[in-house]
Amino acid sequence: TDSYAARYDVYAGYVMTDLPVTSRLRFVVGPRLESSVQTIDSYDPFSGSTERVQSRLSRTDILPSANAIVKVTKESNVRLSATRTVARPQLRELAPFIFTEYLGAREVLGNPELDRTSITNLDARFELFPRVSEVLAVSVFHKRFTKPIETYIIPTGKGVVSYQNAKGAVNTGVELEGRKGLDFISSALNDFSLLANVTWVHSRVEIDPASGGIQTSQERPLAGQSPFVVNTALDWTHDKTKTRARILYNVQGRRISEVGTQGVPDTYEQPRHIVDVSVAQGLGEHVDLKFTIENLFDSPVRFTAGEASSAPLVRSYTLGQTFWLLATYSL
Repeated sequence: TDSYAARYDVYAGYVMTDLPVTSRLRFVVGPRLESSVQTIDSYDPFSGSTERVQSRLSRTDILPSANAIVKVTKESNVRLSATRTVARPQLRELAPFIFTEYLGAREVLGNPELDRTSITNLDARFELFPRVSEVLAVSVFHKRFTKPIETYIIPTGKGVVSYQNAKGAVNTGVELEGRKGLDFISSALNDFSLLANVTWVHSRVEIDPASGGIQTSQERPLAGQSPFVVNTALDWTHDKTKTRARILYNVQGRRISEVGTQGVPDTYEQPRHIVDVSVAQGLGEHVDLKFTIENLFDSPVRFTAGEASSAPLVRSYTLGQTFWLLATYSL
C-alpha cells in the first residue's frame, strides 16, 4: 500500500512595519498568517480495490514577530527579537504505510495522526563590526516547542522506525560568531581571514505522562538536537590574481536519532568531522571558475544503541565525496 498521491499547499500573507523611533532605536513588527493543507492518499495498486487511506493535516496559524534594533555605537548593535514559527511534518512522516529507507534499509512507518510543531523564539544578540567585512557577535536564545516531532523505535523484531509528537521541549543556548582578518598577527597574512561559529545548546524534552512509561529514557534532550555545533572556515583571497580558496570544517555533538521505547535504548548519531575545500579563479572581467570537494575525508555516519561512542553499532554508512566544477559568466 505504499503507492500514493500527495499534495502540500501553503497559503501565506503578512503585514510588517519598519519603524525608526530615534536615530538609535528601530522596531520591525508585524504578524504573518499561514494556512497549510497536507494530504496523502495511499492505495494498493495490485489489489484491484479502489479503497484509499487518507492522511490529512490542515492548520491555520497567526505568527507574530517583533524585533528591536538598538544602535549602541557606530560599530555595534543590540538586536532583540520575539517570534513564533511552525515546523510541519514531512509528507513521508504522515504516510500511513511502511517504506524502506534508502540509506540503512530501515523500515519506516509514517504516522497520519501527527500535528505540526509550534515554536516560540526569544533571541538577544550583541554584534560588533571592528572593520568592513568583520564581525564579532554573541547571542543568547530560548526556544519553546509545543508538540515537537520526534523519531522513535517501535520495538519489533526489525525495530521499525516511526514518528510521534512529544508534549513539549525547550532549547536554551549561546552562539558565538566571528569573522576576522588575520593581518593583525602578521602582514604576511593580509590575504587570510578566519570565520567561526560555535553554538552550545541545553535541551530538554517534556515526557507525556500518558506515554512516559513506554519511553526508555525519562529525561533526555530533544531528538535531533546536538549539544554543540562548530563551523569554522579559513579564507584566502588574492585580489591581484583574482584567486580565492576556502577550507570549511564542521562537527556536531552526538544527538538522539531515534527515541527508544520499552527498554530499547535511544539511538544516537555520533559526531562526524566534515571538511570541504574550494578553489576559485576569476578570468578576465566576466568569467569565474570554481572547483569544490565536499566531504573530503568521507567520515562515516555512525549510529549506536546508546550515548557512548563505544556502544553497540546500529548502522553505519558513508555518503561519498561530491566534486563540483562551476563556471559563471556575468555581464
